[in-house]
Amino acid sequence: RWQLGAAAPITGRPFLHRDPLVPVRIPVGENRVLLARYRSVFVPVVAPELWTSDEFRAYDSAASALLWMFYGIMVVMAVYNAVLYVAVRDRTYLVYVGFILSTTCFMFGVFDGFGRLFLWDHPYLWAWSGYACVLTLTMVCTGVFCTRFLAAREHCPRCARLGDYLIWSYVVVGGLIAVLDLLARSGLYPSAAELVGPTGPLPRVWG
Repeated sequence: RWQLGAAAPITGRPFLHRDPLVPVRIPVGENRVLLARYRSVFVPVVAPELWTSDEFRAYDSAASALLWMFYGIMVVMAVYNAVLYVAVRDRTYLVYVGFILSTTCFMFGVFDGFGRLFLWDHPYLWAWSGYACVLTLTMVCTGVFCTRFLAAREHCPRCARLGDYLIWSYVVVGGLIAVLDLLARSGLYPSAAELVGPTGPLPRVWG
C-alpha cells in the first residue's frame, strides 16, 4: 500500500520519479481488478494509465526530452530579454523576464514535478506555498507586461485601471494564501492538505 500525491513525500514512492508510479505484475492471460482511492481539495482529475515497462520507458524518455527542450528555450528567452533591457533600458523587457522565469518555475516546480525530484522534497512547499507564490508572481508579471507593452495608460486608461485592480487582487489572494499557510505550519490553523490527507492524480501503473 502506497500513499501518493502532492501531499505525500516523494521519497515514499515505490519509484523515484516525478510522476506517481505503482508497479503491478499481471500474468499473461489473467484478469486483474486494480483499486485506488484518492481524495483532493481541488476538482479531481483522474487519468489512470496502464503501461508495460518498455512502453513507459519509451514514453518517459520522449516526454522528458521535450520538457527539457522547453526549459532550455525559456532560459534562452529570459537571457535574451535581459540583454535587451540592459541595452535599451526599457522596463518592459525586465517585466517580461520576470514572466518567463516565474512561468518556468511554475512548470518546473509545480506542474511537471521536477522541483520535488531535483531540488527538495517538501510535500506542502510545492503543493501549496510554491503554487500560490509562483502563480501570483506569474499573473502579476503578465498584467504589468500587457499594460506596458500595449501602452494601455495612454490609449485606454479604463483598461489600465481594470488591469491594476486585477493585479492587486492577485497580490491580495496570494498574500492571503501565504498567511493561511503560515498559520497552518505554526499549528494555529489546519491546512487543506491536513484536512483531506494525501492529494494528487491517480498514479500511473506499469509493470
